[in-house]
Amino acid sequence: MKSVRLSDGTLLEPKINFLTIKLLQDAGIDKLQKRLQRNPNDKNLEMECVSKFLYALIRSSGHKVDEEEALSLIPLDDVGSLVEVINEFAYNLDEFKKKPAKNTTKQKK
Repeated sequence: MKSVRLSDGTLLEPKINFLTIKLLQDAGIDKLQKRLQRNPNDKNLEMECVSKFLYALIRSSGHKVDEEEALSLIPLDDVGSLVEVINEFAYNLDEFKKKPAKNTTKQKK
C-alpha cells in the first residue's frame, strides 16, 4: 500500500484495523458517501467526507491526535499521492468489508 509523508516528517502507512472501521462508522462515512453520490458537485460535502476519512487513517495508524491536528498534518504539496492513497485505502476497506466473517468461537460438543 502506498504511503504519505506527513508534514511533521513521519511516514503514514495506512492500515485497516478495527479502529479504522469504528472511526469511519462513528463519522457516518457511509451516509456521507451516499449523499456525495447523489450530489457529486457538492464541494463542501466532498471536503467533509475526505477530512473524516483522513482523520480515521491517521488515528488508526497510531497517531493520537484530534481531527484538527490530523488535518494539519496532511501535506497539500503532493495532492496526487494523497488521492492515490485514499483511493487505494477505500478499495482495500471495501474488500475487507466484503470478506465473510469467520466464526471464531468453537462450539462445545
